[in-house]
Amino acid sequence: MTNLLSAVFGKAGILLPGLGKCPKWLSEEAREEWRYIVRHLKKAGLITRLDRGALIAYCTAVADLQWAHEAIRKHGYTYTTETGYDRPRPEFQILQAARNTIRAFATELGLSPLARTKIQLAEQPKNEGKATAFLLGK
Repeated sequence: MTNLLSAVFGKAGILLPGLGKCPKWLSEEAREEWRYIVRHLKKAGLITRLDRGALIAYCTAVADLQWAHEAIRKHGYTYTTETGYDRPRPEFQILQAARNTIRAFATELGLSPLARTKIQLAEQPKNEGKATAFLLGK
């Protein structure tokens, strides 16, 4: 097991590049973000198959942000209740939650300038087994 983890993360937790497939059940907006972000993460060598859950959460949050932003643009930030009070639209809370989720997973995935300064990349192992090849997306 140690060799397998070392092959995925390298020595001292250094990330090695890998590959992931976009889940078919994601919304079109989330799949669009997946294609965009995975292309850039792969190019930078910052993704492994173990990042799948974080990528799903990030991409669905981006889709939620887009949906909430469009709803707010169409209906405004507030609505008037039956008793005449102005209240924030529920979409505003969705927008805020999506922003927080994006910020958290962007940090985890190395998508912010500060997060990228903390990442070190290692060369891929030359002799790898089937399990290592699978985790690295080969």
